[in-house]
Amino acid sequence: MQGVKRASVLLLCCSSLYIVFQAPSCVCLECPSETNASWKPYKNRCYAFLDEFSKHSLGIEDARELCRASASSADLVSVKSEEENMFLVNTYRTNWQGPEEVWLGMFYDTDTDTLKWFDNSNVSYSNWTKQHTEDLPLAEICAVMHIKYGHWSKVNCEVSSRTGIICEAAFSKFGDKKALISVLVIMCVTFVSISTTVLWFLCERKRTSVESASPECHSTAQTPHGDNCILLESEELEHAAEGV
Repeated sequence: MQGVKRASVLLLCCSSLYIVFQAPSCVCLECPSETNASWKPYKNRCYAFLDEFSKHSLGIEDARELCRASASSADLVSVKSEEENMFLVNTYRTNWQGPEEVWLGMFYDTDTDTLKWFDNSNVSYSNWTKQHTEDLPLAEICAVMHIKYGHWSKVNCEVSSRTGIICEAAFSKFGDKKALISVLVIMCVTFVSISTTVLWFLCERKRTSVESASPECHSTAQTPHGDNCILLESEELEHAAEGV
């Protein structure tokens, strides 16, 4: 029984220490909440369609400004894979409503003569439509996505006919103050639990020691008395024999 109690104590202590050391390493993330934009998470990014501006004809720079105003780390969407492209198409159909075309965060870099995303990464994945697009000066080339099928087209950066805006942003850390308070609460509760457990263990150990020692002392104390009784009985028997 005592072994079971000690094992329980050790298990509680180890569990408490595990919680303390693991809690600070837990990083909680969330999509931006600075505005009323409806952000949708996908892998390590968040996406939002600014439907309140879908009725206006805006150039790409105006669209970028609106994205930046929606969240500190936001910009026009950049599509890096087929899976991400299909996520945008499906999410637009089920959650958002607006124009049939949306801006892509793409521009033509005249220094390198290549198309790039606004995060300065190269366009490694593309889904250009097979339909003919008009020839444009390189410096004026931007791109839109036909949201119905996910195909892309090259368009003039300044000319837009009701082009929708999909913004992309990185996850933000879940409130640092809240995380710190949570860690402190866990540490305090753990400290109290460990302290209480240690005190209980010491009290149990002391009580067990006292109980184990009591029978030995009692038996030693009674032994002389018992010997005296035997001697008295022997002397009485001798006197009785002499009288006879």
